[in-house]
Amino acid sequence: MPLAEQFAGWRQAIVQSRPAELLERVVRDSVLSAYYTGEPRRSTHLTRLIQIFAEHDQPDLHPETALRTLVEFTSLAKNVDYLSDNDNKIPVITIHQAKGLEFDTVFIAGAVEDEMPDYRNKIGESLLEEQHVFYVAMTRAKQRLFISGHKYNDWGYRREPSRFTKAIDTQYLHYQ
Repeated sequence: MPLAEQFAGWRQAIVQSRPAELLERVVRDSVLSAYYTGEPRRSTHLTRLIQIFAEHDQPDLHPETALRTLVEFTSLAKNVDYLSDNDNKIPVITIHQAKGLEFDTVFIAGAVEDEMPDYRNKIGESLLEEQHVFYVAMTRAKQRLFISGHKYNDWGYRREPSRFTKAIDTQYLHYQ
């Protein structure tokens, strides 16, 4: 019951408190800040999230609308956005996370039928969307693009190359 009351209090605060204040309250009331006292990295992440909420708050919006806007912003933000060329790290991301980004070299793994396109999306609009996503992935490469697949899945069933690779000029395809 105390947890339900705590949630009810937070729900009421959504319409009265600015997003950063609300998040600070949730972190404090839920004991997250105390729980992560011994983990400086996580404490720093919580503090940084509160700062982001404060920095990106739009005071002219109603508190609830401002909160929704910030939640959408943080859910769409990508860790890749915070990598620099100097980090010397290779990002492993989904195709959806790669939208709008470019890389010198891109590897697309799993380009086989029933995975790309997914077996549930092999008809109509879903297939067109899968094809578009594959195209988006290919266009993220500035210099080199590698597309790979596998002949057999984990259960020993043979897999054919993705139908989307058939649109690629054969001089660029090398099957082994």
